[in-house]
Amino acid sequence: MNNFTDLTGKTFNRLTVIKRVENNKYGNTQWLCECNCENKTQKIITGNNLRTGRTKSCGCLMIEKAINTGKSKKKYNTYDLTGEYGIGYTFKDELFYFDLENYYKIKNYCWSKNKDGYITAKNNKKTILMHRLITN
Repeated sequence: MNNFTDLTGKTFNRLTVIKRVENNKYGNTQWLCECNCENKTQKIITGNNLRTGRTKSCGCLMIEKAINTGKSKKKYNTYDLTGEYGIGYTFKDELFYFDLENYYKIKNYCWSKNKDGYITAKNNKKTILMHRLITN
């Protein structure tokens, strides 16, 4: 005999159960749920995945975590393009200079100063020297 528990109206993490729907092809009980994210996305999820916490949202939680992780790990440089020469600052606030016409070549890299004082960046685990990039 099947031990059935009605989950209608219950909330699991970001998902609120709306109603029971047809079992999946394996015979598992499925529920139509609505995520409490701004999109109010509805998804069909098995009861087991709801109860165990394996499914916590419509997918928005994973996207938010990826964005937040990316923001915390990604390093950026800042630039001052108002003068005769461009001034760049590494993510450690180390100063470097460049010609303004070369800004388009350097802007997509995260520059830092190496132990020898050269301005460098990593690209696919290879070290790039800024002066070599600019002069080809």
